[in-house]
This record gives sequence, C-alpha cells and structure tokens, in this order.
Amino acid sequence: TRAVLLDSIMKFFVIGGGTGVYEYTMPSGVPMRTELAALYPNPGYRVMSIRYQLARASAVSLSLYDAAGRLVRTLADGVQEPGYYMVSWDGQDDLGRKMPAGVYFVEFQTKDYNRVEKAILLR
Repeated sequence: TRAVLLDSIMKFFVIGGGTGVYEYTMPSGVPMRTELAALYPNPGYRVMSIRYQLARASAVSLSLYDAAGRLVRTLADGVQEPGYYMVSWDGQDDLGRKMPAGVYFVEFQTKDYNRVEKAILLR
C-alpha cells in the first residue's frame, strides 16, 4: 500500500525520530544566503524534514499553521548562528496531539527573509 511504501522509503533514508532542531555541517561552511529549502517528503506520511540555512546570526521563527490559519506547532523560535539546519515535524501539534491529514503551511521568518511553504500531511 501507499503507507507501507512511504514508510519503507523513510526508513531507507533514515528519516524519523526526534522532533528537535538539528544542525548539520556542509563542506562549504557558512551559506551565502538565508533561505528555506524544500520540505521533504512532501506529501509526508509520518515525519517531514524542514531544512533551512542562515547566512548570518539571526532571530528565527519557524511555525506551522493549519489551513484555517491557526498556529499548530512552533518548530524554532530564537536566535541561531549562521549554518545549515534541519527540523523534523512528526505530525503533532505543540500539545503532542496527532494532527489530521490535510494541508498545512510552514512559515519561516528572519529579519530579512520571509517564506511560506505548503506541507501536505497524509495519514
């Protein structure tokens, strides 16, 4: 089934576990620009990885909203150093409740950059 296929793909790429912010090091060092990368996988079944990069230290806000515009989850909020980051969303809200399948919006904000991406959660 589709769910089994998505689960096996996520296990193959070691996607899952944890809901925190992880910093990963790229060979080039500090990124040239601040930006939100594509969400992966999208649509997502259990866990979705959200990657972004910061060219300079900045206050970062990474939030998830439902289709009605209600805040579902705060994924990052605070000052972060330049670098590459990855946050995993496990399909739960800030209170740990599983969210229903549907369309969600990821908003990434810094002082100089703002972007919103659509995320589709499958169940």
